[in-house]
Amino acid sequence: MGRIYENFMTLGIEGAGDLAISNYQKAEELSPQNPETPFILGRVYKSQAERIQVQIVLLEQAKEKDEEAIKKLEENRDKIFEMAIEKLKKSAQLKIDFSPAYYLAAQIYETQGNKELALQNYQIVLLLEPENEEIKNKIKELTE
Repeated sequence: MGRIYENFMTLGIEGAGDLAISNYQKAEELSPQNPETPFILGRVYKSQAERIQVQIVLLEQAKEKDEEAIKKLEENRDKIFEMAIEKLKKSAQLKIDFSPAYYLAAQIYETQGNKELALQNYQIVLLLEPENEEIKNKIKELTE
């Protein structure tokens, strides 16, 4: 069910993200040692935070900016990004060589402007996937 609702998120269906999270949380309860489920939750949280970022950009481009609304959305976005990071950390703890968790965490840190943590996570991915050219390029980009 979580996957179905996650797919509905991409269509912009209101409430689909919350339903996806609820179903994935239930899956996590039923299989607490599965590293895939917290990873997926992290991915859904990341997606929700990115949707909020789009709302922020639209509000910032408006003729009359609602600074208070923007601030609330930024706080909510940051909170959701942190929830994503926590789930990705849990995924990596459950399976230390689960490179997708490090990759997604790196993307979030990069989005947040935290180059150091982004770089650390990309470097872990490179250790796990030494031939990954995309990661090599990301590391080069962050270190220049």
